[in-house]
Amino acid sequence: MTDFPSYAHGTVTIEAGATVATFDSAIMAGGNARGGDLLKTDGHVVDIVDVIDNFRLKIDPWPYDAVAAVEYKIVKCSPLRFVGGQAMADVSSLVARINTQGLVWTLPPGVHSPDGYVAEEGQYIEDTSTNERWRMTSGAWVSQGISDPVFSRYDFAVDVPARPASNFVVKKWVVPSLVTFRADLVESAANADVAATNDTTFSLTKNEVEFATFTFASGSHIATFACAADTEFVKGDVLRCVSPPRDESLSDIAITIVAFR
Repeated sequence: MTDFPSYAHGTVTIEAGATVATFDSAIMAGGNARGGDLLKTDGHVVDIVDVIDNFRLKIDPWPYDAVAAVEYKIVKCSPLRFVGGQAMADVSSLVARINTQGLVWTLPPGVHSPDGYVAEEGQYIEDTSTNERWRMTSGAWVSQGISDPVFSRYDFAVDVPARPASNFVVKKWVVPSLVTFRADLVESAANADVAATNDTTFSLTKNEVEFATFTFASGSHIATFACAADTEFVKGDVLRCVSPPRDESLSDIAITIVAFR
């Protein structure tokens, strides 16, 4: 069997337990070393993780005694050196990113309907000429409306005069297009002319299921918002603001709930 090619030039220094090997006169960039190759020195072998620069390699933790200015050899056996190896690594990286971050498809120029395009449940596709976006839902493309540029604000505002009744829907909105309420409802605000006597918490619901709250603490005019995670509303979803049991004093409330699209 033919031996793997190797590279050696100068010496290497590695501290005990270190994850970096330092070379005195090598050129590690350009293919002389790659992640997955082996570093042999002082009778020991360790895996190379990555190339930091021409004179340093990231390695698995060195489990042996420190070595200083000793000869070495890099065995060029990384799978990335074989035909297709780098391509497979790139594909794995791309698939991992798609699985965690998702992917929005775009229609070809001149095409303004996604009908005929096959996709997984929850996949989005967009017409970049009109900014209309569709979502694959139960096997069919469902329009989410025309969105503004990414991350533009979309405000839901309401004024609640006097003291709101107990467990009352003080405001209801039907969302016209895809919007996202960010965690903790950043940039949202609520202010009362007359402060609460007791802690008073309003509920915000998506299609009658609570996803966020805002609370006026006892003696406070200013509410604090809570939302565990980004919450997406699509066209037709209903946002409701529901009052709690009536507080003895809290009244004349201005509320702005901020989403982004």
